[in-house]
Amino acid sequence: MGKSKEIFEDQQQHWEGIYRSDRQGAEANTPTEFAAEVLSLLPRGTTIVELGCGKGNDAAYFAQHGYSVLAIDFSQTAIQQNRERYRHLPTLTFQVANIGQPFPWESSSFGAVYARLSLHYFPDAVTKAIFREIYRILRPEGRLAFLCKSIHDPLYGQGEKIEQDMFMKEGHVRHFFSEDYAKACLGEGFKVETLQSGTTSLNSRMAGFVKVIARKRAER
Repeated sequence: MGKSKEIFEDQQQHWEGIYRSDRQGAEANTPTEFAAEVLSLLPRGTTIVELGCGKGNDAAYFAQHGYSVLAIDFSQTAIQQNRERYRHLPTLTFQVANIGQPFPWESSSFGAVYARLSLHYFPDAVTKAIFREIYRILRPEGRLAFLCKSIHDPLYGQGEKIEQDMFMKEGHVRHFFSEDYAKACLGEGFKVETLQSGTTSLNSRMAGFVKVIARKRAER
């Protein structure tokens, strides 16, 4: 727990600095391809929680298409900026929260959980706990959509090794996923609809990713 807390505090300071200096780049101002893909799968009226919303561009995209969205991030700076930037969207709410801790919502609260590049910052034990919490807050048949850096990313293996497939480079922690690891995190509680590895451009750099879209199985 001590090491996890230290990593979390370091990363919180790291990202606060990024948001204060506005170093996210032009991509942070437009919805992502992943958000568009997920949107096409969600029934109208789905309530969405985004874990690690960053600049809020994808959360705003969902809200602009009529969905009720709760977007969280551990950066108070990011949340304050988003509340001001998107104050015209009545179905979009921003909240400061640490997804590495038990979620503050009742079970079966959301129809979809969306997490783009936000679940790959935690040690294995914390990551597995996050997925258990995601399962808990999803309604039966609700969807989980997430995108993580993969073990085939060019940055894999660079910097200080923290644990298996997890490294810190220049103050930035990354836990790189494999397809097998993604499936292990999902466990038996989810039916996988999409499981894909590949490369894409992130902030003008090539990056390896694992993409997953899964549906929560009905509880027995």
